[in-house]
Amino acid sequence: MRKFTKEISVLLATAAIGAAASAGNVSASTEENLMSYEGVLTISDEEINDVPVAGGLMADPYLHEEITTEPTSEELLPPTAGEPMPPDYLIEPTSEEFLPPTAGVPMLPDDDIEPTNEWLPPLAGDVAVPDGDINADGSINMADLVMLQKWLFNKEGCDDCEMWRADFTHDGVINVFDLVALRQEIVRSKKIITMDDIRELAKKGFDLKVSDFDKYISTDVGSGIYINQYEIAGTDEPYELLVGYEHGNDPLFVHLVSKRVKEEIDIRDGDIDEFLKLIDSGSVKQKITMTDIIELSKKGKDLKVSDFDKYQYTDIGSGLCINNYDIADGNGRFEFIVGHAGDDKIVYARLKGKSSGETIDIREEDVEFFYAKNNPPA
Repeated sequence: MRKFTKEISVLLATAAIGAAASAGNVSASTEENLMSYEGVLTISDEEINDVPVAGGLMADPYLHEEITTEPTSEELLPPTAGEPMPPDYLIEPTSEEFLPPTAGVPMLPDDDIEPTNEWLPPLAGDVAVPDGDINADGSINMADLVMLQKWLFNKEGCDDCEMWRADFTHDGVINVFDLVALRQEIVRSKKIITMDDIRELAKKGFDLKVSDFDKYISTDVGSGIYINQYEIAGTDEPYELLVGYEHGNDPLFVHLVSKRVKEEIDIRDGDIDEFLKLIDSGSVKQKITMTDIIELSKKGKDLKVSDFDKYQYTDIGSGLCINNYDIADGNGRFEFIVGHAGDDKIVYARLKGKSSGETIDIREEDVEFFYAKNNPPA
């Protein structure tokens, strides 16, 4: 037999009443007898097994002290797996809960994304807006216009990767309308170069780049290589600037040219102000051009030495006067000499093709045919 405290006795009695009540067998005498238990209550070992469970826990009948049950760590956790959460239970949000799910990888908030100016080609069906920079050199200029023009007329000079940038009108078709729109954009965004601009650019010397001229209006007049021609604003004397280069390379030459006398200097190593002073003085004669020679040839036998007075020449004669004229636009392919005896009468006026060695007298033969024959396109 084991002994229990009064409190345990009452607990067991209450449990017994509850069990009896459930069965409908509780009598007044039984309730009175149970409620009158005082002191020590004895119970057999077999009866221990019949003690009902209260609140899911059974008191240990072997303890003579008051039992205190400490909560377990699990009992301190909030309910989970479908059980309601107490309203005053707070959960700290995690950083991931603020981010939209993207294929399992958290996306950075907008503030954390660094902007970039890097050009990205269209991928996976996303179409980037064409910008006209066909050769992808970082600017829209005459080189892009020339590439588009060559592609339109010859279907050469560009590959598919480059040509998607040429749809400047965004209509899905590359045609002459894109060429016109691109030219208008170039003109709209550029200005006419001035002599002060040229002086400033000349300070860079041989560090001068083709891209340094991108903001100025030009026309490509080259054949074989690019030659950008820049008309110069604000001058009484007619000048032009010619920049020759091969695609992607530094300038081959940067010539400031007097259109009147056909004299020139390279601004990278020449004195611009001294050159302008010399030209403006009128003491410099102009270089003869092939157009001049063709026009003079129309005089035939009436051509005189004095007709060449305004052109530069070098006397290379010995005994007979022989004036050698450097042809400004002859591309180094021709030589022109006029022989005379010191008076106004011409002995000969010979145009020679340096490559073929052929010679004609411009007073007697077809100069235009000879020029075309000895100056094939590049």
